[in-house]
Amino acid sequence: MSLSSIRKLLITSIFMILSSAVCAENINIYTWEDYFSDDVIAEFEQKTGHKVTLTYYDSESDRDALLLSEKAKNFNVVLIDSLMLGINSKKQPMYHFSEKSLPTIVNNNPKWRQACGDVGVPYAKGTIGIAYRESVSKTPITSWTQFFKPPAEHQNRVLMIKDSLDTAAIALIANNLPPFSENKDDLKVAFDTLKQQEPYLLGYQYLLTHTAINQEKSQASLAMVYGGDIATITKNSGQNDWKYVVPDEGTLFWVDCLAIPFEKNATEATLSFLNYINDPQVAIRVVEEVLFSTTNDAAVTLGSESYLSDPDLFISPEIQARSSFYQPISNESMLLRQRMNNLLKDK
Repeated sequence: MSLSSIRKLLITSIFMILSSAVCAENINIYTWEDYFSDDVIAEFEQKTGHKVTLTYYDSESDRDALLLSEKAKNFNVVLIDSLMLGINSKKQPMYHFSEKSLPTIVNNNPKWRQACGDVGVPYAKGTIGIAYRESVSKTPITSWTQFFKPPAEHQNRVLMIKDSLDTAAIALIANNLPPFSENKDDLKVAFDTLKQQEPYLLGYQYLLTHTAINQEKSQASLAMVYGGDIATITKNSGQNDWKYVVPDEGTLFWVDCLAIPFEKNATEATLSFLNYINDPQVAIRVVEEVLFSTTNDAAVTLGSESYLSDPDLFISPEIQARSSFYQPISNESMLLRQRMNNLLKDK
């Protein structure tokens, strides 16, 4: 090879490296912890040169406050439940998805696409339930009543989540009342149930956060959690006896969506990433690693027998019939629920 040819090859190589560096972008995602596969993200970064950064929140109120602030401009993607996405998208500009801008969105079930609307990409669905340690329990936990009035072995080891909707909703379900009731008498019953639970609490904290902080020193043995949390709880704590159950009284079905706040945040890199994780081959890898129920119908057809038969992810038709989808409530009722939460005191 001539010296001239070598120079041309070096110049071309340098140009390609510099071009790649210039085109590479940061994709900032605001999400619950352990919702994405590290391996899948690493492969995407290697293939594209883009960098994916995950920032975690541990309460929906923190997420919603950020989403409605100027700080939302710092994030390309926010993971948010379908109900709050619908509410917040009326207050904050959101990117509107289409099959043209995101071709792989068609892999998601139409029911879940409708739940997220055109401002969200369905990502996960599931239930709210109870996590408990089998080595602690003298009898299996099967009811919300056991959560609010725990057996002696779980007392002072219970964790409850403070959430603007879910906290009151679960207390209502425990009393066989509609989870999104706006009746003040119903909400008083729910509040009394929550207050009666207080003496048994270890604290108001999400079990994922608690085990991430305390690890093997965690004393929690009973907690309100979301379907798919057990794998991370086990990893965080090293406690292999955590079990997830949807109580007999029923539960709530949730759908989590991926949304892009502001049109300018829908960069080519961001849309490329969302297209990538909606590919069925990639989506099934994510859910089988992280263990949540996917909204991606095409991915489900690729699922392993162990994944598809997991009772934590796919609940019985009988309990499904006693469960509810999220529904909007009035601002007045939302404020009342928030006041209820403010009156619940940590130990």
